Amino acid sequence: MINALQKQQPKLFSHLHKGTISKWIDKTKQRQWSVVTLINIQNGHTLAGSGQSGILCHYPQVKEEIVEKLKSLRTSGVPINVIVARSIMLAVIQNRAPDLLATFKCSEKFVQSFFDSILNWSPRKGTRTAAKLPANADDKCTEAFFRLVYIMKWHSVPPKLVVGFDQIGSYILPSSGTTFAEHGSRQVDIVAKDEKQAFTLLVASTPDEQKKGSHFSMLKTMKEWVEHIFEPYRCQVIKSNPDLSNDQYAIIYLDCYPVHTSQEFHSYIIQDFPYIILCFIPAGCTGIFQPADTQYLVDLHQEALKSGLTADQVKFTTSLPVLRDASVAGILSVYEFMTGPFRRGLVQKSWAHCRVEGWDLSAECLTSRRAQTALIDYLRTHSTLHKEIEDQMGVVYGLNDSESDYVTADADDDADVPLSAVIRDALGVAQIPAEVDSVPLCVGSTEKGPHISLVAAGEYEDIWAFINFDAYL
Repeated sequence: MINALQKQQPKLFSHLHKGTISKWIDKTKQRQWSVVTLINIQNGHTLAGSGQSGILCHYPQVKEEIVEKLKSLRTSGVPINVIVARSIMLAVIQNRAPDLLATFKCSEKFVQSFFDSILNWSPRKGTRTAAKLPANADDKCTEAFFRLVYIMKWHSVPPKLVVGFDQIGSYILPSSGTTFAEHGSRQVDIVAKDEKQAFTLLVASTPDEQKKGSHFSMLKTMKEWVEHIFEPYRCQVIKSNPDLSNDQYAIIYLDCYPVHTSQEFHSYIIQDFPYIILCFIPAGCTGIFQPADTQYLVDLHQEALKSGLTADQVKFTTSLPVLRDASVAGILSVYEFMTGPFRRGLVQKSWAHCRVEGWDLSAECLTSRRAQTALIDYLRTHSTLHKEIEDQMGVVYGLNDSESDYVTADADDDADVPLSAVIRDALGVAQIPAEVDSVPLCVGSTEKGPHISLVAAGEYEDIWAFINFDAYL
């Protein structure tokens, strides 16, 4: 096969060898292409080692310098991922052919194809299987919804005092043990592979407002968050509303992390803050019923791309003090955006996007007459929540009220993708201020990728584009 192809098209297939073709063939069957190969052909994706470089084929010196720098970096042992490689490629292009960036944004989609096609690289460690939702996720989320409705109604908790939070761990020196390296590599060295120093960023919001803080997920820092962030916020809400008393109840809506469910944390809340009620997101359901998980935040990695960067300035440090201090700038940038005028609608939509069985966690839905009416029927037909409230409070309010007292209301991606596109896709916002897209070198158009995330669209980000077939004849 190789001889025949090289005889027909000697220039096009001059670098084709048996190892490349073997990757395209199904090993379990004879004389048949693999399923992955057929899918790649159908989608126009790059095949391993094909040598296609898209629009960079017109800039051979740029391509050669990119390859040289990526290989040197891999030899040094620094983990290489798509974000790191994209920053290097952009720096080289800005230095060698800046006009190219007017149309070409070197998307993550293109970088991944470049790894596969030019460098013959692939990830050398598999990723974890995504957590599955429990079979009774809808039932448990519906129960959690009516638990919130009950507490808000009978303890007069306003939406501003329903505070949900989530935290995400971030390594100071990212090193997941995964890097891109040549296909078939047996020994892959990685600098700081066992480095574990990290910080945890906590993002807290309400259906009406939003606030932030950071902490490590341990009992000591949970207490610090309650005392120095949550409690001052609660007092501020009470002070601004004369109808609220000093012992006004408030809700913390949190996940089932071990520290959160520990007896020590519960005892601390009961003894020191008896007016705080802890409501837990059902285990395994944070992806659909936790506002901080359904809301799309700014990708902090974009802060690493600075206009005017030359290739010689692309340096990577393993100094923990330097990396620690550098982490603050990205967090501050996100904080400033989320405290701006545009963020309020995003936070409200993130709560509204937590939906189950026709209900959602928006302030309007949680306090609606429709929800309060449905709460009565739910408590009468679902013994678990009824018993939970009865065991905690001694009595379940509202079941003896006349039905006529209630009036039923009417039913109610990545670093190269611009933030406006993410907001439009995730939350359906049509009118987005131009200042939202303040990060340079984002792609101009996007489409849904294979994992339902946004990826770059258009021929400039397609590695199969700009092929000069006449050159091979």
